[in-house]
Amino acid sequence: MKKIVIKGITEENLEVIALKLSELGVNPGPLYNSIKKNRQEAIVEVDESVIRNLNLSLQGICEIIPLQENTSQHPSLLILSIFLENLFLFYILKLSIWTEEFHGMLSNLFASSGTIIWIKILLSLSCIVLYYHAFFNSRGAPLVSVFLGISFKKDKQWLTLAYSLPLVALYLMSTGITLFKFLGFGLLSLSFALVLYSER
Repeated sequence: MKKIVIKGITEENLEVIALKLSELGVNPGPLYNSIKKNRQEAIVEVDESVIRNLNLSLQGICEIIPLQENTSQHPSLLILSIFLENLFLFYILKLSIWTEEFHGMLSNLFASSGTIIWIKILLSLSCIVLYYHAFFNSRGAPLVSVFLGISFKKDKQWLTLAYSLPLVALYLMSTGITLFKFLGFGLLSLSFALVLYSER
């Protein structure tokens, strides 16, 4: 259902507009309430599929304007979603790529422990980016965010980047190297900034 504003309602055209709404299965009650309050506009809820027919049938009688609803998410909900998404993904990686069994399998293929670590890091980064890219483009939000009722309508590429950064940032901060700590903190801040900016 979508809300629309009907402008230009008068006592002369009230019955005509109400009849057209009724024919399309729309409740005309708000029209009568507006006339009682001496208002020339009313907000009604209609199915999106009938908006075009409504425009055609009421053309020249009144003006129909789709109501722009505020779909922005509360900042605290966005921050919570980032935390929960990355916590969920952290445990997925921990129970798959970073298990002893997977390490043993890689040890049979590669002799160098350094090579194995880099392979794990690259696989983890690939999984993180693919997870967010897939869910943002198919569901409008990652798995946990969908459960929280969050959906993003724009800037999917920037949001994919923003949600992918926290785990990378925390890994850098956990290395103990001062430069990496500052870099990790910067990436974490950038992640929150990108998500909050996307909802402006």
